[in-house]
Amino acid sequence: MLVDRRNLQVKAGKNKSLTRKWLEPYRVEKVIGSHTYKLEVPEGTRWCNVVHTTLLKPFRRRGEPQDMDENESEVWEVEEINNSRTVKRVVQYRIRWVGLTEFEDTWEPFDHLDNCPEKLAEYRRKFPRDVRDV
Repeated sequence: MLVDRRNLQVKAGKNKSLTRKWLEPYRVEKVIGSHTYKLEVPEGTRWCNVVHTTLLKPFRRRGEPQDMDENESEVWEVEEINNSRTVKRVVQYRIRWVGLTEFEDTWEPFDHLDNCPEKLAEYRRKFPRDVRDV
């Protein structure tokens, strides 16, 4: 996990705007609560190693670029639909993607959900009074 440095006293020299916004990738040692993690930090670190999730971001290694045709686009598999909302008269659904965490959920418009009609039907069965695209 990467740690946001905005609440930390980090030696940044004279110009803080040129320093990194996120500190190191740290391993999660233990999940303390639903919104708090204990991180493995090096000895001598002068900040508390228990961090709230709002100050964390998943770390991803840069992979080699995939060879894709110009007309081909990636298709992600939907694990579940968590919520719905209306933004500027457009219904959006909060999507949990297979293999990703809750921090990586995204809001997608109905038009982007062509490949998961069964997940939409399941969501509508669970929450019949939520915002709908129809």
